[in-house]
Amino acid sequence: MAQSPEHDTKPCRHCGTPFTPASTDDAFCCSGCEYVYQLIHEEGLQRFYDFKGKSNLPPVRGKVFDEADFPWLKEAVAVAEQQALDDGRSTGLLQLKAHLDGVTCVGCVWLVERIASKVEGVAAPDLAPASGEITVRWEVGKSDALMQLAGELLRFGYRLTPLGERESRSRELRDLQIRAGMCGALALNGMAFTLPRYLGMPEDFMFAGVFDWIIVLSATLAFFSGGSYFIRRALVSLRARIIHMDVPIALGVTVAFLGSFVGWMTGHSGLFYFDFVSIFLFLMLGGRCIQLMAVNRQRADAEKQTLRPDAVRAAGSGERVESGDLVKGMRYEVDPGGVVPIASSVVDRDVTCSLEWITGESEAREWKVGAQLPAGAINLGRSVATFEAEEDWEGSMLERMGDGREGTPRNPILEKTLAIYVAVVMVIAIVGGVVWWARSGDPITSLQVFVSVLVVSCPCALGVSMPLADDLARMRAQSAGIFIRRENLWGRLKKVRAIWFDKTGTLTMELPSLVNPEAVKRLDDSGAYALAALTAGSVHPVARSLRDTLGVRGQKMRDAGARADAASVDDYPGLGVAWRDQSGRVWRLGRPSWAADEAPAGVDSVLACDGRVVEAFQLVDGARPQSVAAVDWMAGRGYQVGIVSGDRPEKVDHIGDSLGVAPQHRRAGFLPEEKAQLIKAEEAAGRPVLFVGDGANDALACDEATVSATVVSDRAALADRADFCVFGQGMAYLQTLWRIADVRGRAVMRAFVFAVVYNLAAISLCLMGLMHPLIAAIIMPVGSVLSLAIVAGSFRQLRR
Repeated sequence: MAQSPEHDTKPCRHCGTPFTPASTDDAFCCSGCEYVYQLIHEEGLQRFYDFKGKSNLPPVRGKVFDEADFPWLKEAVAVAEQQALDDGRSTGLLQLKAHLDGVTCVGCVWLVERIASKVEGVAAPDLAPASGEITVRWEVGKSDALMQLAGELLRFGYRLTPLGERESRSRELRDLQIRAGMCGALALNGMAFTLPRYLGMPEDFMFAGVFDWIIVLSATLAFFSGGSYFIRRALVSLRARIIHMDVPIALGVTVAFLGSFVGWMTGHSGLFYFDFVSIFLFLMLGGRCIQLMAVNRQRADAEKQTLRPDAVRAAGSGERVESGDLVKGMRYEVDPGGVVPIASSVVDRDVTCSLEWITGESEAREWKVGAQLPAGAINLGRSVATFEAEEDWEGSMLERMGDGREGTPRNPILEKTLAIYVAVVMVIAIVGGVVWWARSGDPITSLQVFVSVLVVSCPCALGVSMPLADDLARMRAQSAGIFIRRENLWGRLKKVRAIWFDKTGTLTMELPSLVNPEAVKRLDDSGAYALAALTAGSVHPVARSLRDTLGVRGQKMRDAGARADAASVDDYPGLGVAWRDQSGRVWRLGRPSWAADEAPAGVDSVLACDGRVVEAFQLVDGARPQSVAAVDWMAGRGYQVGIVSGDRPEKVDHIGDSLGVAPQHRRAGFLPEEKAQLIKAEEAAGRPVLFVGDGANDALACDEATVSATVVSDRAALADRADFCVFGQGMAYLQTLWRIADVRGRAVMRAFVFAVVYNLAAISLCLMGLMHPLIAAIIMPVGSVLSLAIVAGSFRQLRR
């Protein structure tokens, strides 16, 4: 049997994400988590971990070492301040709604409140952990306090981002919660006044009529507030010729309400299902809320970036220009770390860029004045770079890649099953009603049989158990650092027969790994301070790798002054960076032949002081932990494993040989369209594909695959596009995900079998004329509870 890639992992002490420790003393998955853990204890906020409990957080990684720059926030705050000025307000509070990345639990809410309480001029924020939506408030004229809060939150691993389309999803969830709350209150109200009838209240009781009116009014309000949600969605699906779960729900609740209304008007208590209507709608809406909350939470956690780069500035005027407004011939400026949105030529001065965002390859390259860069290049320099657009945004590569698949993929098996289910139930109900009418000659009795069959056959058990199965699967996946974005992932995952990986960032780490990290640890305080200053704010892959290795020590030095000293660092495109300290010594970090008088051989970068080598660094594209075991495990299960990359053949062959990927399943030098064609051909050949990528050039391939995934880094280009996102550094997520899919599949099947047995027994009572509204009101919640217990019990085997 193939070796399990999970056996050598342990949870990170801060975020809980499983990782492979390099030694028994390692307690953190990354230097970012270590820094935040120490910061929390230094600030006396360790109760955060008590509130957090077993909830997992996304790994912090290197974002806490980034410079706190929020151009979108500055613009939004300026607009709010100007509006207050126009309104003549000089006191009071202004507010702004945003999204806070990294929030997952009530512990995060507690920590954010404590962080905000230490910033003068900022009021206590409102934070919803389910959606990550935050409302921040600050005193008029004290916008600097809000910027300070954003920086403090970033220090603890939380980044403020624009709300964007998340606002519409929050409104949808709030609408659903209001409907569920109303139906719950109306159900309790209806049950309170229905109970006397079930306990034998005489028909001539003086308040009997009043009770009936209250019951009818409660059910009517529940039907129009909650039932309309399912009816509207059922009509939409039927018009699209799709049988959705909402169709049998809408059918059952509509027949129950109309039949109850007929029974109330004619005085036949056997048709009195008003209490069923309210209870049923409350349970269904509650299950749907759980489902939508889970989907929103995972999308919010994963949406770090989209394929549309941030706005740039017009050269000369400095005015903000959205990427969608760029046209050929326009000159614009890109900040350090910014993305070149369209194919452009270099203006004024040479630049150092990487294609990490678009190809996943982090290697830095130098472009001379007049050279043309592809869209997606990242400005690695420490100063603003000027470019001239060589094309319009409309029709550009990134614009085409942004037009991804929309909506939720259909599930033909489920649609067919539901279609058969609805047809069978309708036939049974009609035949049962007709037979009873023929035998008894009583239309009311036959109507009672017809209504009772449709009422008890509503998929209530499945309606609450399937969302629970999805939520439990989501939580188990999250505990392993896997964030599910699309709720119908599990069925498609079971179809996969081939797994294709992009190379850099998926099979290898997103940044080059330091072969000799002890070189950083050997630095004395002056050397470490110089390295902290030289790498502060840089997006160069070598600088980011060294900064992460310097970790907590480097961050403390940046806080102590190295960040300010970084402003005097000089950038030499294609060579490195230099800085003169207060004693006049010149420190250099970069190419060995440039940084030092006598450079050692076989190293990639050196830190030198006045031409003398202080430390030399070796870097390599290291494979992710558990990658060999993961590939062995996948091959052992019969999956075809392949690598498709835009990188050079020798690099692809190197990683392919180390992981044991067959040469015929390696593709190098592939353009985005070629990657998509490969995946499309695999799908057409009957091999459904799981494609794992990380660069924007993988977007088209993601759209062609049955299942798509991305390993999220600090520059995740596919987080808003993939079916699931992985935040851990290892590859044990593959076996974990399949185990969860197997358990969820068994849980759903057991719940389905129970629902079939339950419905057969209930329908038999209906056809015998023995189903009473009281019995229906009892067996429905009992059946739902038993179904939930079956699902919960199935997931017990995944407990650690």
